[in-house]
Order: sequence, then structure tokens, then C-alpha cells
Amino acid sequence: MDATTAQQRWLNRQLNDPYVAAARKQGWRSRAAFKLIEIDDRFKLIGEGTRIIDLGAAPGGWTQVAVKRGAKHVVGLDLLPVDPVAGAEIIEGDFTDPEMPDRLKDMLGGPADLVMSDMAPNTTGHAATDHMRIMGLAEGALDFAFQVLAEGGSFIAKVFQGGSEKDMLALMKTAFSSVKHVKPPASRKESSELYVIATGFRPERLLESSKGCLRAADTAIPHRFFRKNNPSRCLPACSLFFCISAFCPLSRLCWPGSLTRISRPGRSASRWSRPKHRP
Repeated sequence: MDATTAQQRWLNRQLNDPYVAAARKQGWRSRAAFKLIEIDDRFKLIGEGTRIIDLGAAPGGWTQVAVKRGAKHVVGLDLLPVDPVAGAEIIEGDFTDPEMPDRLKDMLGGPADLVMSDMAPNTTGHAATDHMRIMGLAEGALDFAFQVLAEGGSFIAKVFQGGSEKDMLALMKTAFSSVKHVKPPASRKESSELYVIATGFRPERLLESSKGCLRAADTAIPHRFFRKNNPSRCLPACSLFFCISAFCPLSRLCWPGSLTRISRPGRSASRWSRPKHRP
């Protein structure tokens, strides 16, 4: 299919999409706003006094919903410039920047009650590649959430069908009291996207799970969390390269050759931000 045909199909889909029309009529910046509305109607994640971080905030639809639903403080972050949203703070930056978690917590006035990510890479049409890319974003967002969430906090991230990877899901079930996958009605039927909803953050469970770990790999998902909250349980990089407990729930993450290791990604906007042309 050539580019012109694809563009025409996208335009026709936009013109015939009731959610696109409703978003324009109600003042939402994207149809994606309805996905968050439907998720929040079901899980009750946003309320008065809630502190929220919106990763990959462009074009601002989810940030708008968070403010409209009464969140106390909302901070949006994106590599791309985003038009201001009344009642929220939006900054340009990279959530993988080591200084970003503390910076955003300072802006919120404390730890976050909800970290949400609707980030998605540009799709290639190759299912396996697209799944790996979006899972890399989801894992990165989860790592970020571990560093900024308050106890009892929640996490939302977009994944593709197939859901969360086994190791990521196991980690989330350790760190949160409830983990579910949902496809909101506003998500197009032909789309393979799902959302993972994790509630009831339990940081002490992560620390307990790290007792058997001699070392967390430099690129393992929870490494920065452990190093900051309990450095005695994460030895320097020159330490032994194995986990002493074969039954440790994080052993796959601590093993240097683990399939869940993620190298520090590049900082291209197309990788980390929702494409602007997608509503």
C-alpha cells in the first residue's frame, strides 16, 4: 500500500469516527481522552487531591481529563512541545533522564498518586517488532513509576495484544495489589492496543523481593528503585553476576543476560512520544 492510499484511509477513518467528532465538540485534544475517561469510570483512579504524572503527554488529551476530573496537581512530560493546559504544568523532557523523577516530584509537591502513559512508538506493521517497541516503553514507564509513586498509588500504560510480558507482569503483581488488562470501548476494534492497570503500589514488597538478589543489573527495570531505597541490597557493578536464590521473583531481572534487560533507549521523539498525527 503506497503512502497516498494509507493517508486516504486514515483520513476516511477520522471523518467517520464518532469519537473524533465528539472530541472536537467537547473540546478534548484527541479521541484518546475518552479512553482515559472510560478507564477512570471503571477503576476510579482520579479524584480530588490526586497527584498525577502524564508521560508522553502530547497532544494533551489525557492531561485535560486529569484536570477536569479534579486532580490536585498534574504534570505532563513529553519530548515534543505541548500547548499549555489550564490547571496543569507541562514540560519538555525525557522521562529516562535520571534527574527527572525527583524534578517531577518537586513539581507535584510530593510523590505521585498516579503515573499514566499512553505512549506508543510509530508502528512498522511487523507485529513482533511493534510489540517489542511498545513493551520497551511500558517497561521504562514502570521503572519511572517505581521511583515516583506514593504507597497505594496506581499505574496505567499502553501495551499491545499479548498484554504485558511475563516478567514485567510478575514484577507488577509483586509491586501492586491488583493488575488487570483492559480494552476501553473508545479503543478502535481493529487496534491491538490494551491498557495495563495496576493499583495499590506496595514498595515494601519490592524491597522484600530484593533480599535474595546480590546484584541488580545496571539496565534491569527496578534497579534505580532498589539502589535509592535500599542500596545495601544492590551491590556495585563489579559484584557477582548472579542471584543466589533461584526462586527470587526478580532473578530474571537481576541476571545480566535476562531477556527483560533493556538498554537505555535513544531519545528520538518518534520513539518516546505519541505521534502528533494520531488522534
